[in-house]
Order: sequence, then structure tokens, then C-alpha cells
Amino acid sequence: MLSFLWQPGFFGLTQEYRVILFTTLHDLVFHSGGGYDYYTVYNMPIWLRRFTVSKIVEFRQEEKKARDDSQKGNNSTSTNMGDPLPEHMKKAFQDQSKKSSYTTQRAKK
Repeated sequence: MLSFLWQPGFFGLTQEYRVILFTTLHDLVFHSGGGYDYYTVYNMPIWLRRFTVSKIVEFRQEEKKARDDSQKGNNSTSTNMGDPLPEHMKKAFQDQSKKSSYTTQRAKK
């Protein structure tokens, strides 16, 4: 961290508080899903900023809980969990790879 010889006694924010402030601003802008821009959050009253952060945290926790609950219920019924491609798509890709449209051997001189 940068340290200067002259430290203001009263005016300005400490380096620690600035880090906390800018981290909070970043997190609120980033995790709001595009609901807020930096300028709006920076000029937001502190009480409203804290309230908004707490509501986003609550929402994300409920969302995580719902996702975890749904994954617990789906594990026993899904046999193809985590496989991104269905079988018919895999077969189509394999057929395409067998039909190459380029020459794989070097031309003879």
C-alpha cells in the first residue's frame, strides 16, 4: 500500500476504509446483475447501500438453497447428468469427423 509522509489528521478517508468502500461498490455493481451502475451506487446513501447489499445477499442465499434442493431431487432420476451432448449429437459429430474435407497426406513430388 502507498504511504505518504504527510498524513491528514481529519480530512479524507483512510486507506483501509477506501478498500472496504470500493470493494462494496464493486460487489454491489457486479452482483446486482446490471441493476446498478457505479455512479448510482457511489452516490447512494450509506444506509440504502447497506440495505441493498443485504437484500442481494438474502436473494443469492435463497437462490443457492433452491438450486441445492433441486439438485438433490434430480440426482436419482437423471442418468445423463453432466453430459453436455445427447447421444444423437455425439453421433453426428463423429460422422462429421470421419468425412474430412481436407487432405491429410503430403503431396508427392
